[in-house]
Amino acid sequence: MQRRVLRHQPAGRGGSRRPPAVPTPPSGSTAALAALIAAICGVQYQSHLAFSSVESAHFVANHFLTSRNHLQQGRVYTLVTSTLYTPIWSYALGNLFWLWLAGRNVCQTLGGTRFLALFFGSGAIANAVALARWKDGNQSGSIFPKMQLPGGGSCAVDCIVALNALLYPPSRVAISRRWLRWPVWVFSGMFLTRDERDRPPWVPDAAPREAHVTGVLCGLATFLALRRRPRHL
Repeated sequence: MQRRVLRHQPAGRGGSRRPPAVPTPPSGSTAALAALIAAICGVQYQSHLAFSSVESAHFVANHFLTSRNHLQQGRVYTLVTSTLYTPIWSYALGNLFWLWLAGRNVCQTLGGTRFLALFFGSGAIANAVALARWKDGNQSGSIFPKMQLPGGGSCAVDCIVALNALLYPPSRVAISRRWLRWPVWVFSGMFLTRDERDRPPWVPDAAPREAHVTGVLCGLATFLALRRRPRHL
């Protein structure tokens, strides 16, 4: 006679082994994110002639934009400072929204110092990749100077958005209570591929494709590093 061993299955689990739950963001401070958003808003404000003086706009153009000319003049620091400025306001507003949406989780997970290091570091690397790939727009006669298009600020946000989607894939968003709550990675993918859509030739992209890929890869590399060392989360 064969004996049957009955194993007790916890109620509500159906006998199947569930994968480990995705961790929720720790309850930490987002002061670094708030300071970063305030700095970005301040630079954007000072760059617009409707709100500030010509001297302020000129200062932003000299110290918060980057190009090969800037680097040749010794302003290598613009690789980092340009991540705070997006010349096209519609892109700047989109970046701010997604930085706020995804940055809260990432800032709480990494901590303020590492969050800022990731933002500025990924933006600087993306700027370097873009400048190595592109020529300055003032040499091509383009209506929109390509010196405005390294896109370090946009690509730094790409890094944060990609990392948030990888860390917390079950997260869902809904604009209205009546709407189906869609996974956040769906909207993240739409944001990360925003420059892949067809646009008129006179409308510049937020950043070159290589720079966008660089930002996403920085987010992926950070995710893999965090998975290897979960004790530091």
